[in-house]
Amino acid sequence: MNDDQFTPTLDTLEQHERATEDASAEIPLRLPLYGRAPDPEVIREARLQAGITQDAAARLVYATPGAWSHWELGRAQMMAAVWELFCCKIARQAWYDRKMIVMGLPVGGPPAGAR
Repeated sequence: MNDDQFTPTLDTLEQHERATEDASAEIPLRLPLYGRAPDPEVIREARLQAGITQDAAARLVYATPGAWSHWELGRAQMMAAVWELFCCKIARQAWYDRKMIVMGLPVGGPPAGAR
């Protein structure tokens, strides 16, 4: 076995299990139900709750910053599918960050394969 290969121990397995249980607790974001286009205020509030900029939010859903701004200002209506993608990605990031905190690791990066 190479020195750079990771061999799980009972301690690391228990730590992972505990982190998974803690991370699967309810996510603090209050996102509305899927299936309909959100109101501009809801879009802005969800982005602010997630703690990201309009540019970052736009990148999450493969849109331009201008499009995101129009959605928040009510100048254009966000499609329900785009809203659902945003909600899924934000929830996934919140779960990932929570798991990293529980495991005592740094947060802020994306989950593997998220982007």
